[in-house]
Amino acid sequence: MADIGLRYAAFARVSSHTEGSAITYDAGREIGMMISANVAITRSSNRLYANDVVAEEDNSISEASITINTDDLTLDNEQYMCGTVKTGSGATATYEDSDDPAPLGGFGYVRVRSKTDQETGVTSKSYVATWWYKVRARIEAESANTKGQNIEWSTPTMILRAMGAYIDNSDKLKFRIRKSFDTYAAAKAYIDDFANISSED
Repeated sequence: MADIGLRYAAFARVSSHTEGSAITYDAGREIGMMISANVAITRSSNRLYANDVVAEEDNSISEASITINTDDLTLDNEQYMCGTVKTGSGATATYEDSDDPAPLGGFGYVRVRSKTDQETGVTSKSYVATWWYKVRARIEAESANTKGQNIEWSTPTMILRAMGAYIDNSDKLKFRIRKSFDTYAAAKAYIDDFANISSED
């Protein structure tokens, strides 16, 4: 199957987590319409040589990051994800960058995939829901351009640094979970369940 689309993006702050148990999240929110999500995973490459051959090798995940681009990022959603300091509310609200660390949160999205059966010619779609258990979000750069003869669309980019979590008794650090669905509605509901988003939200 080939990826042909990307839909939905949800973030929820971590409410509590005890090592060896599932993470609980505060009520999450949709953070914008997805344009792209690029994942970079770094694995260890440590080898133990014995008798002139590789006897052991560590190929575990050492770090992972997700660079996302959305159609918009409101100041309130930036505060929710990055932890900027918000003072006031509504039209009087102000947002300040500080040296406080960004809050821990979970992040999810839905990839759309397509596959054409070469014998029947029938094309089918599937929807892969992805949930990252623990991330910290940051914005490293932003830019704005004056309007010229033609509009140049400028959309926000954010980097989410993923970290492993012990979420069960397997004694394994886990970074993300993925599941394929036949419908977009089912995939979105799967993300919403993790993000603690009700259907009325």
